[in-house]
Amino acid sequence: MSDEIRQLKRALEEQTHRADKEKRRADEEKRRADEEKRLREQAEQNTAAMKAALLREQEERTRTTLDQPLEDYLKRVHRLNYHMPRLLPPLKKTITTLSEGHPSKSTTQGRTDIKNKYYPLHMREWTDFPDLCQQQFHRIRSELGTRPLFPSAAEVNFCEKSLLEEIPSSFVESEAFLSASRSSLFLHETLERPVQRIINAYLNTSGNKPPLYFDCHSAGWQARNGGDTSVSARTAEDCTGQNSGPAEPKISQRPKKIQPDCLVLRPEMVSTGASLVAPFDRYSDNDGKAATRDVIRVTVGEHKAFHRLRAAIVSRFLKDTMADDFMVRLARKASSKQVVPGVTSQNTTNPAESTPSTNIPGRIFFAYALAQTFHYMVISGLEFGYMAAGESLSFLRIPRDDPTTLLYYTQVFPQYCCAAGPSSDEPSTVSDDAAFNVDELAIAKLCALALLAYESPKAPPRQINIHLSQLAEFPNLPKPPSDDSAALSPTSPPSRDSSSERRRRRRDETGDDDDDDDVDDSDRRGRSMTHRPRNPSPLKKQSSTPGQQPSNADADANAAASHARFANGSQPGRGRCLPSRPSPFDPASFKPMRPYCTHLCLRSLAQGDGIVDHDCPNVLLHLEAARRIGGPAADRARHPIGPSKLVELVQLQLLNNVEQDCECLLSHGLNGAIGCLFRLTVTGFGYTLAAKGVQTFHAHRIRHEAAVYKKLAVQQGILIPVCIGVVELRLPYPMTNSKLITHMLLLSHAGTPLYSPTLRRRLEARQVDVDAEASRTLEELQALGVEDDDDTSNGNLTWCASAGRVMKIDFDHGVMSIGKRDSSKSNGI
Repeated sequence: MSDEIRQLKRALEEQTHRADKEKRRADEEKRRADEEKRLREQAEQNTAAMKAALLREQEERTRTTLDQPLEDYLKRVHRLNYHMPRLLPPLKKTITTLSEGHPSKSTTQGRTDIKNKYYPLHMREWTDFPDLCQQQFHRIRSELGTRPLFPSAAEVNFCEKSLLEEIPSSFVESEAFLSASRSSLFLHETLERPVQRIINAYLNTSGNKPPLYFDCHSAGWQARNGGDTSVSARTAEDCTGQNSGPAEPKISQRPKKIQPDCLVLRPEMVSTGASLVAPFDRYSDNDGKAATRDVIRVTVGEHKAFHRLRAAIVSRFLKDTMADDFMVRLARKASSKQVVPGVTSQNTTNPAESTPSTNIPGRIFFAYALAQTFHYMVISGLEFGYMAAGESLSFLRIPRDDPTTLLYYTQVFPQYCCAAGPSSDEPSTVSDDAAFNVDELAIAKLCALALLAYESPKAPPRQINIHLSQLAEFPNLPKPPSDDSAALSPTSPPSRDSSSERRRRRRDETGDDDDDDDVDDSDRRGRSMTHRPRNPSPLKKQSSTPGQQPSNADADANAAASHARFANGSQPGRGRCLPSRPSPFDPASFKPMRPYCTHLCLRSLAQGDGIVDHDCPNVLLHLEAARRIGGPAADRARHPIGPSKLVELVQLQLLNNVEQDCECLLSHGLNGAIGCLFRLTVTGFGYTLAAKGVQTFHAHRIRHEAAVYKKLAVQQGILIPVCIGVVELRLPYPMTNSKLITHMLLLSHAGTPLYSPTLRRRLEARQVDVDAEASRTLEELQALGVEDDDDTSNGNLTWCASAGRVMKIDFDHGVMSIGKRDSSKSNGI
């Protein structure tokens, strides 16, 4: 019994043990299953998180590498401006010291020199610019929308890194580091280049129009060590005795800065008829009818070092508007040698001579900077311009109906330099995007101005010439309107007669019967002259049929009057002494269509032989002019005028209309180191010749060149061109590159330069050894005592088809060896 009970207990224990073991096994399996499930879920979560992270990284990478829409691009580029403190002096330096224009070690001295530059007679606020700006930028935003057309954030970040490498923070303590050149670099990268991208995107999407280019590398300021001394002092006496005048004027020193800091350019098709991708040869057979690629100025920009015009100072004098004639007052003080507060004097100013409007620090420097920009605008024929100084940006306009007035609107941006010091590696805190308005950015406002300038036509040279006649060069004072005619009279000394007598003579000469005593007499007289038809000349009377004689209609009736005017030194049919204004009855320009006169024709005129060359293509015009004028040359085959009279007629012709029968060949590439070539016809006489035009600071070079031509008179028309003389223009000729031509050297046309590929092919086909012919000409000139540093340049050698040999031109570096010169004279040369 007891055994059975023990067996039963043992069996029960074994059964219970098996049950517990089974339960433990089940629990373990359940635990393992739960752990596997947990691990599986954890893995799934990790995988999902990894996928999400990779997706975010890919999206971020895509966002930074893909092109941006306009608003995102503006916000990115705007951040770059907060590095501006690197270009400012440490805070311990005062603003007044750097704004008063005292000398410093920084490389900004001389960049805002307005001496001999045209300045505005009136300066007024441009009150409607904010509305115009909003309208123009709205056009841009509406056209571009949200299309991704601008560089990615990664590209902007790379540009930011490159910019910071150019302005390292470790050098900000150096005053020499605070230069206008570095400020210009900063402005180009943070302001002008973004504006260029935005405007070009707008032009491309709105009709595939020609793009803009902000060029900050082809202009600006160049340091100079002294004046131009390229011509040897031993040739100074050669510059006297020419037709330009009895006395040799003082040599003008080249200004330190003659071009703006930024040129905003646009390509233009000058003429059509050939492919733009074809190689361009300016001397090809098409005579300029092929498509030539040229650029024109749209607007100009001036840069000022950021430390010169701080936002706090600009805000001060913007609250007190400058006087309308502020620049005239400064010119009056400067011309009378009075002390001018601020930048015009290095010494301590006299407080008694300062006024509240001129005693604000930086105001005069600001006015000079605006006047300098005005000069570049007016000589370029532009309506709009701008002046950037970091914390401030000034937008400028010259009204078309009032070229003596400068409208300006200045906006300051003090937030760029208020939060971080110049040595900070991180930019100042940027405004929150929620309160960020891209319309108020400097980039947006300059975009609006650029669009206004793009759609504003550039004034032609004749209109620019008229504008300049109403202005004055600093520190000269503008002449009163009543004295304009007498002051600009090119042929007679100041008259002692009364003003009424002068007006009577002007009415007799011009046929103007209006009374000149009213206040608006100049405007009415201008209108009456404007609508007067142009007097006929032999240029228009001559038939296009070869060999046909010019018309004799009205010639006999006008001969006596023409001869009287000619004898008094006036151009036939031209009684005015100011530029005439364009009108529907008087074409805006008269380009010369006559072929060049022959060397023999101009040589007989220059040397006083008197007999015309009957092989000259313009001989009929010369003879008609002689018959019309009367006198000894009327019934003989003689020139109607001499070289001095021809120089005077050219001077009067270009004063009356700078484009009349005068063509600037700059667009054809015919410009050199100091000048540019012109094609010129003397209206009414047919003399067609080449003119080498230079700026005023190179006038001594062409006077010296004329002296060399005079000493080689026997060789003129054989080895060298014929030289007529030097013309000093009464008003400058404004070229498309905004250089002002003030002097011209009149020459016969020497032919095509030897570097022309077309010419080379022609001469090779005729088996002409060009190099041998060039050596022959140079050797003959050297035998005559000519020494020229430029004689190795084939740009100064031409092939004259009529002479059948190479000619030498450009003697502005040439001198005559005294020993060989005496030998040449003894041989009758």
